[in-house]
Amino acid sequence: MTNRSLTRDEAVRRAALLDVASYDVALAITDAATFTSRSVVRFSCSAPGSSTFVELADAHAWVATLNGAGVPDDHREGNRIRLDGLLADNELVVEATLPCVTTGDGMHRYVDPADGATYLTAFCGSDLAQRVFACFDQPDLKATVALSVSAPEDWTVLGNGRPATTVGGVRHFATTPPISTYLFVVSAGPWHSVGWQHAESRVPECAREVVQSQGRRRDGCRSLFLLEARVHEEERDGITRAGLQARNALGIAHTEAGRFDEAVAVLEPVVDDCRWLLGETDPDTVIATGNLGVAYVHLERWEQGLAVLAENVAVRERVFGEVDPLTMTARHALATAYQMAGRLPEALAAFTSVAAQRSRILGPAHPDALASRVALALARADSGDTVGAVPGLVSALEDAEHSVGPHTVSTVTIRIHLADCHAELGNTDDAIAGLRRAAADCRTVLGPNAPLAAALQNEAFALQPTGVTREPGVSPSPQASGRTGR
Repeated sequence: MTNRSLTRDEAVRRAALLDVASYDVALAITDAATFTSRSVVRFSCSAPGSSTFVELADAHAWVATLNGAGVPDDHREGNRIRLDGLLADNELVVEATLPCVTTGDGMHRYVDPADGATYLTAFCGSDLAQRVFACFDQPDLKATVALSVSAPEDWTVLGNGRPATTVGGVRHFATTPPISTYLFVVSAGPWHSVGWQHAESRVPECAREVVQSQGRRRDGCRSLFLLEARVHEEERDGITRAGLQARNALGIAHTEAGRFDEAVAVLEPVVDDCRWLLGETDPDTVIATGNLGVAYVHLERWEQGLAVLAENVAVRERVFGEVDPLTMTARHALATAYQMAGRLPEALAAFTSVAAQRSRILGPAHPDALASRVALALARADSGDTVGAVPGLVSALEDAEHSVGPHTVSTVTIRIHLADCHAELGNTDDAIAGLRRAAADCRTVLGPNAPLAAALQNEAFALQPTGVTREPGVSPSPQASGRTGR
């Protein structure tokens, strides 16, 4: 049976008929060449009694029930399973055994020749999610995703949602906001993992354990080395989607490392090749273009960067939708670019819009929403409205403390911004209290000898009236070189 691609007319008809609420996806993965997938899909139908189809590609074995009744075997044709007699509200359960692949089209399996370890990553763009779990595989039918994964105990497993609980060896992840199926991701294997803080949210970095065992430095050089190796591997026989994704990731790594010229040198040909191979509106093209705009801005190529980012927002609205997280990410990047370029009125307007939208769609305490709320407050302060910035920072700090806890880098960062604003306004007592609390939390997060903690404590002392003695046990630290403030 041949797999069939979804046509535009079919997608339009199905989108008019269905409203997909959620996916519960349970995967069982090992180092074997196959894996099992269980997908529970809840959706409503605007015309009860109608028929539709769900996609599931290349299944070795499968079984499905619709609203408790078995779906006959002959309802599957290629990658489509016909669903008849839909109700107003439906629950579809599909269990399947699926193959791992080595092409990057689905559940990609890689065996490291250095140590024989197996690594798995799901590549689901643009219509490949059906090779991982049964789904209505078209971008405009967005739904929440709750993922659980059974995997070897010594493996690290990553997904779209934050890790939530582990019960009976099964890792459960937080439910995502509504997303397109092609955005689904899971990666698993005996990774060596470290992390860093960027834009108010934690970014994980996972590298194969063999790299660590060979004693490579634990810094950005290792990440760049792995990405360059992946580019070479993926494009050995020419330009491919997987190779373009690897080159895009390499460009991001250069940007994160502050190597903006190198980032532009990588990303410009990536964007050109994406347009040639995939088309202007392919998700990979759109995402790479946004990353290039960010690199232009960091090089202070203001007009070029702002033009690319503004156009990128417009394209994402058409391709992903107005409220897709990827679209909101682009709006936040454009607002940041306006602020960096000194165009503060436009930055304020953009941050106000994206902060409100992220708070409404993702929730006010979501890391992305908090990042935009804090950025809005700091843009107000940069515009001379420090008084107006304080309530926003106070509110963001309260939400951060309740959602991720007081002893996290993101929460400490917000507290420092708030203390800086109080100091700027002459609210000395509030500034001192905030800096002292930030210093204490900093020691909890970064260790008792963290230079930043000593710098914060020294700043708090410097704000005290002349003649006030330093707190017992607190002395100026030669490591505390100070901060530049907001």
